[in-house]
Amino acid sequence: MTTDVNSLDILKGLVEKVIFNQDNLNLLKIKINRLSRDEITSKEMKQLILNQRAVMLDEILELFPFFIKNLQENDNSRMQSSDINISEFEQKLGEREELLELVARRIQGLVEGNLTIEKNEVKKSHDDTLPFSIEDIVIKELHVIDIDSWLKMFDYLDLENTKVEDEFRLLIRLIGNIGLYHERVFEKDNTLPITNKIKELKFPIELEKDLILLNKARNNAVHDGREIQEDDQLLMYDVFFRVLEFLLEYHVKEKVNALISNDRDKRIAYKEAREVLANYIAKKVSKNSWEHSQLPNLIIQMFP
Repeated sequence: MTTDVNSLDILKGLVEKVIFNQDNLNLLKIKINRLSRDEITSKEMKQLILNQRAVMLDEILELFPFFIKNLQENDNSRMQSSDINISEFEQKLGEREELLELVARRIQGLVEGNLTIEKNEVKKSHDDTLPFSIEDIVIKELHVIDIDSWLKMFDYLDLENTKVEDEFRLLIRLIGNIGLYHERVFEKDNTLPITNKIKELKFPIELEKDLILLNKARNNAVHDGREIQEDDQLLMYDVFFRVLEFLLEYHVKEKVNALISNDRDKRIAYKEAREVLANYIAKKVSKNSWEHSQLPNLIIQMFP
């Protein structure tokens, strides 16, 4: 039986979709975050991984009858190239198996509370290289917190004069985003009052109090038609950047720190994290917003 390049491409594409199913990866990231905060047990985490692997295996096995049928239909035409194609496919499967083993070791290390980089996993070719991709880590965490939705709120700020330009929209969007962030963290769309959601997210106590105050101002504006007071506008501006700082600190910096094992790696990792964060955010907001916002200094302070 000969293998067909198109058949191999189709099978590899289907297998990749099963292995790297985005919903499963997102669920896994959320569970890992909850495990790190002791909100679920190691046993629950292991059970999730086992369940995902079982489903993954079943789905991959279901692909092979289709693949074999496809090969049989093309069996009479590509005899000469079969050995080469089969060898290539076996090599790719071997590489994928190595990758899965590496992922499995990472997850197992985290479940055991000891996530480290094994020196035999990666060969360092230069003093200024790291055994993991800071850019991948930073970008993934920015997507977890949906950073784009927060950066859109720059449209409601007068950064040059350090004040709110559209207080009503900013207030609605700010509190709304807190609710959406809660849903991503706790994997559920629920009808909890926003005050409860704020408390469950474990913000620093002063930030929590200020968010609850702003939610009260929001309710007054939406339900009672009251004007947003000047004090609330000042608080809104301040809270917006404090929330951004919390999200970047809690998600991005903690993930980077979790992979650093020595001062040399820290120096390199922090430099790259600064550059990735600055480049990503600067592309999402106007030049004026970037230059007059607190974010450039915040990023430098976060990754000195």
